[in-house]
Amino acid sequence: TPVFYSGITKMRHDVKRASPTRTHRFILSLRDAGKLVRDYTQNIDCLEEKVGLSTDLRKGPGSLSRFCRKYQSRDVRGHHRVDYEPRLQETNRGIECVLLHGSLRRLRCSNCFITCCWDECGREAKTLAGQELPCPGCAEISEARTAAGKRATAIGKLRPDIVLYSKQDPWAGSISVTTPLHLFQRLDILLITGTSLATHRVKHLVKDFAKIIHKQAGKAVL
Repeated sequence: TPVFYSGITKMRHDVKRASPTRTHRFILSLRDAGKLVRDYTQNIDCLEEKVGLSTDLRKGPGSLSRFCRKYQSRDVRGHHRVDYEPRLQETNRGIECVLLHGSLRRLRCSNCFITCCWDECGREAKTLAGQELPCPGCAEISEARTAAGKRATAIGKLRPDIVLYSKQDPWAGSISVTTPLHLFQRLDILLITGTSLATHRVKHLVKDFAKIIHKQAGKAVL
């Protein structure tokens, strides 16, 4: 455990210094052109955020209006008047990049699943030294119960908010909400890059997407 915490914290330091690649900028250009439905990544470095893509699952799938870059207005006699490109509201975009394996931004409790800022309360220095941190939320609940004369409850441990092999993904339910079928009706190409598809969950996700693409006479490019 000390080796894990120390090693993952050093990785986090490297991630903070990393810069987006041309691939990240290419994905951003698709977004700006109104052609990106969603980007799914197995990476945990959050470089997508550095180029400006939203990774917040709470924003949901977004509105279909984000694909409508131009509207045409008519005058009262029905004649075409002017084409204009409305300002695309950020709130309509929803989540643009889904972090399938989480990220190194925050720590998550193994018991109650709340997240804590890794950069606060000296947590990063402690994990760099290999320390396992107790969950402040669980500790507060347990202390309150003890003070009331009740039995103390379990206190979880804070771990990086990433999905390790054979571990349950706390965001699985939220991620499924980002893939409503009505969005897939607009897809014509699936780009698969930088993955060996060795992960069972990702492999099945790609297969499901590819089936929908092919039904729409689109293409899957690996």
